[in-house]
Amino acid sequence: MKAKSLNTKSEKKLKLVIGVIFLLYLIVLSRAFYIQIIAGEDYVKRVLADFPKGRIIKITSYRGSILDKNGQPLAISLPTVSVYTFPKLIQNKEVLANRLSKILNTQESQILNILNSKYRFVWIARHVPESDKGLIEQAILDTDNSKGVGIQNDFKRFYPNKNVASNLIGFVGWDGKGLDGMEYALNKYLGGKPIDVMTLFAPKEGRMVLRPLSIEDAGTQNDVYLTIDMGVQSIVEDIKNKIVKDFNPKEVAIVVEDVKTGNILGMATYPDFDPNHYSQYPQRDWRNSAVTDVFEPGSVMKPFFLGYAMAKGYIHRGETCNAHGGKADFYGHEVTDVEHNGILTMSQILIVSSNVCAMKVASHLTREDAQNVVNLFNLVKPYNIVPGEQSGILPNFYYPINRMFATIGQGIAINA
Repeated sequence: MKAKSLNTKSEKKLKLVIGVIFLLYLIVLSRAFYIQIIAGEDYVKRVLADFPKGRIIKITSYRGSILDKNGQPLAISLPTVSVYTFPKLIQNKEVLANRLSKILNTQESQILNILNSKYRFVWIARHVPESDKGLIEQAILDTDNSKGVGIQNDFKRFYPNKNVASNLIGFVGWDGKGLDGMEYALNKYLGGKPIDVMTLFAPKEGRMVLRPLSIEDAGTQNDVYLTIDMGVQSIVEDIKNKIVKDFNPKEVAIVVEDVKTGNILGMATYPDFDPNHYSQYPQRDWRNSAVTDVFEPGSVMKPFFLGYAMAKGYIHRGETCNAHGGKADFYGHEVTDVEHNGILTMSQILIVSSNVCAMKVASHLTREDAQNVVNLFNLVKPYNIVPGEQSGILPNFYYPINRMFATIGQGIAINA
């Protein structure tokens, strides 16, 4: 009986020990699950915040290209390197600053100030050409600074055509995210989110160890084709530059559209800028005035309203109009033509751009007709494709005189 009692007690103790071990295993497992899955990067960041030789930094990842309709590059990502340091670990500062200044084409005093910084981690240079990587590495080795200076591979956005279509394309910030133009509008498709990277000094290895915490966070990178045709765009840019040279205007906006598809083949504005160095230009030069500014379109409105009047049967192709020598009165407003026009056919009204006859035709249009013209051709509603696009401004079509003036592009404002 005693032996049986002892065996029972031993079994209970064994079960208790196994239970305690299993419980501890569950605690460790749940903690690991929390750190790796739930807390993840936040946990690592909290730990590194108290670690004197560790830091979380952000680097730029690859970003999809922006191309014209034929695949010509408008914006691409080039591989570069960035140089960083832990200033407290630097040796031979003057020699290192001298060597790096020659490679990076930066003043020696500027680099020396960085090396003397009180901060734990400092960037020496960002987005340096990858071809300089070997020279930088040699300078680090020669000055015995492998423990305090490191190199990180990253990417830099490059715009090969410089000012061409710059106001449309836009630019990215230092972190690779689009800030303006199509670069901003296409962030979701182009990707290139900054990646969090852990920097850690490893004494035994004598170098800096950089490890991406979650490279998947860079998102999906896709190339995007625009409807812009660089052949057309080049012609438009030449025309714009000639206008600027001959007339010295404050602004120029030129848009070329494929009338069959509605695709924009060319868009040029002035002022423009080089997106490779956008920060060197005033912000007003970044604006794409073709979409951000509205203006009275003038006689380009005549075909829309006259075509609608003909489609409604108010006028017919064979009809004629008397322009009264190019001058007439409408509700107390004297309207004139450039020429002293007489009897004109419907086609001739457009050819000579007669304001008098265009307004006579518009007298047939109702308030609903005028609004239908605006809606049918989407004249004032923004497409919300290019950032900053402004809505048009309409007059009150209740009044016949407003409908008439809108026909010749006055009293109505649209963007290019």
